[in-house]
Amino acid sequence: SSRIKGLGNAGVSFINTSDPQTGQGYPGSALLALRTTGVKDILVDWTGGTVTANPRSYGLRLQWRTGTNGTFTDVLDALGQPVEYVRNPASGHRQVFAGVRLPAAVDDQPVIQLRWRYHSLPQPDDSGARAELLLDDIRVTGTVIQTTPFTLRVTMDNNRAALSVQGAAQAACALW
Repeated sequence: SSRIKGLGNAGVSFINTSDPQTGQGYPGSALLALRTTGVKDILVDWTGGTVTANPRSYGLRLQWRTGTNGTFTDVLDALGQPVEYVRNPASGHRQVFAGVRLPAAVDDQPVIQLRWRYHSLPQPDDSGARAELLLDDIRVTGTVIQTTPFTLRVTMDNNRAALSVQGAAQAACALW
């Protein structure tokens, strides 16, 4: 059967077998939903690893989208390649992905989703058991967006109120 396993302090692992789970298909991803309102320059750290190497090659690819619907897009590295852990031939191998920059499109959003997609990397003569991969130590950081400080001054003169705004590019004021 197909399965996702909790590994305690070592994260979670993914492994496929030849048979889908009834009504569920094959396991395929871990999903993290975040609110990035007021945050920019978002970085992700995570660890990928090979629990059991096995002959078939699999990968864990980091993807993103804004909102909760629509297509996921691969997160790309500085060379324009997808950020992905690929099965290592040695069981127990771990690789840290540090400071993976997300695109500016995820800055200051009410909801973004990050997905680590477990998937096959077909090779010629690829047969046998599938690789069991792990995901661990996810950390997301960003920079708080600085708001432009402003001063709102209300002055009274002869029973008349006067409003003035200093230091802000835009302000909306109303007196009731």
